[in-house]
Amino acid sequence: MKSAGFNPKARWDLHIPAQEAPHPRNSSPRGEHWPKSYLGQVPYLRGVPEADPDSLNAKIEVFALFKAGKIYPQSFNWNNKTYQVQRVTYNWQERCGNQVINYFTLACGNDLYQVSFNNTSLGWSLNKIIT
Repeated sequence: MKSAGFNPKARWDLHIPAQEAPHPRNSSPRGEHWPKSYLGQVPYLRGVPEADPDSLNAKIEVFALFKAGKIYPQSFNWNNKTYQVQRVTYNWQERCGNQVINYFTLACGNDLYQVSFNNTSLGWSLNKIIT
């Protein structure tokens, strides 16, 4: 009986031309090195901020309450303006290596802001504005 070993013809990436893929050091996180037919199929890498083209990643100052193991953002400063948080509409956690990043979607007026808190660096970032 023939064993089911490695089959090099079963690779998923054989249809991608080898000459169009550059050296990894020169590759772009947004996938510009792929042929135009593959640009819409480049996966979004979670936890890698530079892989998301819509991400702001602006450092901000946040006034938050830390109570009973939970974080409650109250207001934040961005571009010399203070935004009062009316409510936290959604929050979640993601792990990126040894870092735990807490994400919050905050309602301020008619806009939603996605902010994140890095538990390792203790820094806050404004990730997205949803209008």
